[in-house]
Amino acid sequence: MNLRQSAAICAALLLAACGQGGTPTPTDITVAPMASPTAEPSVTAIPTPDPSAVTGFGFSDNLRVAVDTLAIVTLDGVNVRDAPSLVAPVQTIAPGAPTSGQPIQASAGDRVWVIAEERVDDEVWYQIAQDASFNAGWINGGPHEDPWLRPFDPGTCPESFSDALASGDPIPPFSMEHLVCFGGEQLGAVVYWLPPDDLNLPCPWPEAPNEWLICYEAVNVSGDNMPQLTVYGTVGRDDIVRGEWVTLLGHYDDPRSNECPQTLGRDMTDAGSVAATIISCRSAFVLDEVRPPVAP
Repeated sequence: MNLRQSAAICAALLLAACGQGGTPTPTDITVAPMASPTAEPSVTAIPTPDPSAVTGFGFSDNLRVAVDTLAIVTLDGVNVRDAPSLVAPVQTIAPGAPTSGQPIQASAGDRVWVIAEERVDDEVWYQIAQDASFNAGWINGGPHEDPWLRPFDPGTCPESFSDALASGDPIPPFSMEHLVCFGGEQLGAVVYWLPPDDLNLPCPWPEAPNEWLICYEAVNVSGDNMPQLTVYGTVGRDDIVRGEWVTLLGHYDDPRSNECPQTLGRDMTDAGSVAATIISCRSAFVLDEVRPPVAP
């Protein structure tokens, strides 16, 4: 799947509501049976974790997951549910997507944004927004000695935006990791703006109130037609030079993000949906400026 297709799928999932799945499983993963989740400590932000510090729950401080921050899933097949309970329905992918009807799950290595935390029957649950689809749902925290969710380590961030692009790996259309690593600072890199072909079609909704989010094009650092970074806010620009090397300036954490739930028609009474939508908008790379072509 190319980045254009991935972006389209993300947009479809962002705009669509999730359906409900079938009968809940006894445990909350779909791999081999595991022990039922045990109690977790209360969520506390730890500015400088000490790996040797242990709480009364036998749970190292450096494994705590804070609310309103990025975390990483440690296990494949963790079900995403409608509510913090093993009897709550497992969410399914909404109609219109290629995998419509399949259960929504989190996999090992997935980046998720922690929206809320709740303890139910001595188990800890996290309401999360997923990096791939920005679906809001609940996952079980797993056993305290081997949790299914761990905090993201800022020490793994790339040193610069150019370094992030130089890895050669496609960057998710909405990158919560880059939001954490770079915040709202202006970022710059020398990139190849892909030509105006089937990868960079004109925006179909240039007059939409949220056109800065739904209108996008693709760039890379290799000079070929392999899309690597999705750039939002491209409609109506006269400084874009397509099919050429350019110096690209842009940012994450756009200040318009708080307006996204309303302009995208989300249910404003659903706190989880509102929070997930805001995070999706904050995680989009938005164009500031394209400077004259520069040789790589």
